[in-house]
Amino acid sequence: ILTKNGAIHHINHVLDLFQPAVTKQTFQFTEEEPILQEAKKERGGEYVFENQEDFSNFSWSGVERLTYFATSSSSEQAWDKDYLMIDGDFEISYRIPKVMVGRYTVKMRANRNSQENATIQVFIDGKKLGGNINLSIGGPGGNPYGSMIILGNIEFSNTSRHTIKVRSLLPGTFIWDIIQFDLPDEY
Repeated sequence: ILTKNGAIHHINHVLDLFQPAVTKQTFQFTEEEPILQEAKKERGGEYVFENQEDFSNFSWSGVERLTYFATSSSSEQAWDKDYLMIDGDFEISYRIPKVMVGRYTVKMRANRNSQENATIQVFIDGKKLGGNINLSIGGPGGNPYGSMIILGNIEFSNTSRHTIKVRSLLPGTFIWDIIQFDLPDEY
């Protein structure tokens, strides 16, 4: 039916709800945090943050500051050439955007190229995921980030936001590149 201000469509059957399929999701921090987006736009550099109120999705305890690094250098091997760094006896929490219902393999990318690095535990929504991760052992190859660290599998029963918490067991440096929710092997 044509009208002066648009078309009218007839619906002749019930529209079924559609559940989107599970897909790989990678979180790099800058998409969710305006303060980090601005820092990255400034052509990189080192940005030290001591005021947690500047962040909407990050919080930390045990240390006074969180540092963000961004560069355009071709020698930087971090994904998208930026990362977060926290140093000491710390706990850092990151509230991720919504993730679809489903089963995922959780992976992390962090610098593993220094004896000064921390040993950490990772929690999702308060539940420990995987074992203790010694970041001072080193990754494969010449890349300080090496391959992805597989934390374990998790199943989400509702589409919502979740909180990733990383806690140091042995104090040191934690250089966090990304967190990724991938399809498990059986999918």
